[in-house]
Amino acid sequence: LDEPTNDLDLKTVTWLEDFLLEFKNTVIVVSHDRHFLDTVCTHIVDIDFGGIRLFTGNYSFWYQSSQLALMQRSAANKKAEEKKKEFAKIKKVEKKIPAKLKTPKSQRIKVVKTAGKSKANKAKKED
Repeated sequence: LDEPTNDLDLKTVTWLEDFLLEFKNTVIVVSHDRHFLDTVCTHIVDIDFGGIRLFTGNYSFWYQSSQLALMQRSAANKKAEEKKKEFAKIKKVEKKIPAKLKTPKSQRIKVVKTAGKSKANKAKKED
């Protein structure tokens, strides 16, 4: 049904709602009439941005769920942006560190291993 309540009086809309509530088959409704959707719908299919999501419940449930999902996505995006800014600050600070103070990780590992081996070798020689 495409906009089934357009141009209907209240009595006819009420009749249509009652009829659809008793109807045992599936009906696909496209409507901007929120009250009508709340009354007759048991499932809402949200087709948006190339995606399809199915919600069990009426229009009000779908609306609340979609608003909650929107707030969660917004919070996640905000956290991601904050992490990007923090990472950019760290990179900026790292650029200010003189090159001779930066020791490559591979050299640091060798230094630690070498130091450990030297201590182990000295301990063996003392025995």
